[in-house]
Amino acid sequence: MIAKKGDKNGTNKSDLKMCCRETPFALVLLLVMAATLLLAFLPQPALATTQITTCTELQNMSLTGDYYLGNDIDCTGTSGWNGGAGFEPIGNESNNFSGTFDGQGYKITGLYINRCINQWSTGYAGLFGFTGSGSEIKDVGLEQVDVCGCIVGGLVGYNMGGTITNCYSTGSVIGDTVAGGLVGRNIGKTFAINQPSSDYASLFGFTGSGSEITNVGLEQVIVNSSWLVGSFVGGNEEATITNCYSTGSVFSAWFAGGLVGENMGGTIANSYSTGSVCGFGAGGLVGFTLEGTIANSYSTGSVSGCNVGGLVGYNRGTITNSYWDIITSRQLSSAGGDGKTTTEMKQRATFENWDFVNIWAIVEDESYPYLQWQPEPPVPVPVFSITGLVVVIGMMCLVLAVTVSRRRR
Repeated sequence: MIAKKGDKNGTNKSDLKMCCRETPFALVLLLVMAATLLLAFLPQPALATTQITTCTELQNMSLTGDYYLGNDIDCTGTSGWNGGAGFEPIGNESNNFSGTFDGQGYKITGLYINRCINQWSTGYAGLFGFTGSGSEIKDVGLEQVDVCGCIVGGLVGYNMGGTITNCYSTGSVIGDTVAGGLVGRNIGKTFAINQPSSDYASLFGFTGSGSEITNVGLEQVIVNSSWLVGSFVGGNEEATITNCYSTGSVFSAWFAGGLVGENMGGTIANSYSTGSVCGFGAGGLVGFTLEGTIANSYSTGSVSGCNVGGLVGYNRGTITNSYWDIITSRQLSSAGGDGKTTTEMKQRATFENWDFVNIWAIVEDESYPYLQWQPEPPVPVPVFSITGLVVVIGMMCLVLAVTVSRRRR
């Protein structure tokens, strides 16, 4: 080939231009292929979790899977399951639930569990019988539950190191030894203490990664047990409960609390309870606190029984900036905290060092403090005194008498 002028090697300029155009394309192609191979060897993200749409699918969940609700679930039919024993709680002491469960804001209605016939062999009762370290339950509501057993909670019987967030439960919970409207026993780190032999599970020190319950509300639940009862949590050991509330009623022979029955080395902060409490060693918020802390919390429910207190029945821990309503609780004393009148309890100035910017809110002179994550402030239930009732009846009789008198004329 004869080289043209300007081409030292006789190469055609058009060939050079084509080569220049093809080279970047080839480089890009090589880079894409290299990136694809690299991604193939990198750790891949977890696959989508399993959707639950029926109560049967709920019952068939594994102990290590990741699940989410796709809709509201009706479990009223569980009253006829397993010869009357109802739903089989997910997880036990030997094989506890360690997966994740996301309710996505949906609710489970009518869950029935009856372990009172043979409660010692299947003592952990709740939607989840026993949850372990690494487990996570969030954004789910349980309504109209009917649960009976030994260590019992509407949502979880025994939580050892798991996380529970944005959940609630309503209905009836009955426990032989430990009961909570949401969680029966909430365990964090190892904590050993001598207790009655009937409370067999609590004789052992369990080790978890540090249980935590936050942003949880519990309403309209009735909890009964002979030992360690809280409308929210029966026994809280070395674990944390923050930004939570309960409005349920509690009845117990020993250590009853509107929120927690017994707080042993645990932390309760920015929480409140409004339900009635009855028992020995009862408190509007906590029955018995041992080496634990209570901070920035309050209670307003009525408290009755023996050795009771407006906020706490027994206290061997630390209580700071916490209050109870001396009018509605009918208690002028407490093992800890500061008693205030109903009027004072509805004034922001009463609650020293409380965070009303990020955590709490209040309608001045109208409502008790409530948590900002709640959709709206609690609606107060009118309470009529005997005197007020007599006045109302008297006025009705007067109106009736005047009406009859006019008709006779």
